[in-house]
Amino acid sequence: MAADPDCRFFFQLLRIVDESGVTVYQPKVGRGTMDRGLAEGNPLSCSGVYVERELFLRHRFDEDPGLVGSEDWHCWIRVAAEQLPRICPGDGAVLVVHPGRSSAVDPWRSAERRFACLTAGLLQDDAARRFLAPHLGRFRATQ
Repeated sequence: MAADPDCRFFFQLLRIVDESGVTVYQPKVGRGTMDRGLAEGNPLSCSGVYVERELFLRHRFDEDPGLVGSEDWHCWIRVAAEQLPRICPGDGAVLVVHPGRSSAVDPWRSAERRFACLTAGLLQDDAARRFLAPHLGRFRATQ
């Protein structure tokens, strides 16, 4: 941040491991534009995301219960519509998948309702809709 004061939104890379430490998923980041990456999925882990206070306060987490499990992705897209995130140098964050994790116990019908809420909310937001527009087909396909 000291080297680049214009960097107001950045994140650590994420690696998801199982309880024995074996990598089970690592989001693809850096192969395309960040807007495309965010449209295709959420490569940011809440434990490794840093947003300038004023920027975050304009785009707080939406507390709609229908978004539980995707409220962070909803927030990052709205923030990114104003300021694209950058990747922080280093090895990044590690997330341990366990049987009680919300996404692991989310029935498919609940996930469908959550994605419908996510999509509706983002497409009603002018800036988010413009941000997603070039990749809207990809965004909908990930749902």
